[in-house]
Amino acid sequence: FDLDGYIVIKNVLSAEEVGELNGIADEKMREVEGDGGYRHAGRPSTWGMPYQRLFDHPRIMPYLLTFLGPKVRIDHDYCIFMQKGAKRGRLHGGDNGYEGDHWYKYRDGVIRTGLTVVTFFTTPARKGDGGFCCVPGTHKTNFLSSIPKDVREFERDAHYVVQPEVES
Repeated sequence: FDLDGYIVIKNVLSAEEVGELNGIADEKMREVEGDGGYRHAGRPSTWGMPYQRLFDHPRIMPYLLTFLGPKVRIDHDYCIFMQKGAKRGRLHGGDNGYEGDHWYKYRDGVIRTGLTVVTFFTTPARKGDGGFCCVPGTHKTNFLSSIPKDVREFERDAHYVVQPEVES
């Protein structure tokens, strides 16, 4: 985590949890506005207990407590529905000097960060499928504005942008 700024934790959700989450999401997707292949829904925590249980999932909490300390806060929750070939988002985040919660520190064996995102994949994402992408190490860079705009907007591929492959 300290080197790349992200980790992939395998086998967090059971097959039963994935099935339950996907069943609810399939129903909710019909209600979400969007351009066909890309839809964004706010507050899936209102979709019932299966989604609420993700907040303090026992396979995730040890990591959050390590990175954030004994107090964690939920800022917002959302769900992204994507289909292959759909429009892409953009690279964002990192310590840009303007947002007070975008910081990262490591000192004396202790990691602390002001902004941590947990993403649950309920379908596999293979190389090139889309989903979470980042530039490893930019969580602690002072040169974020040096990443070219066309790379940040996914208008040009760059060897340093990584999309980790994940299972559901």
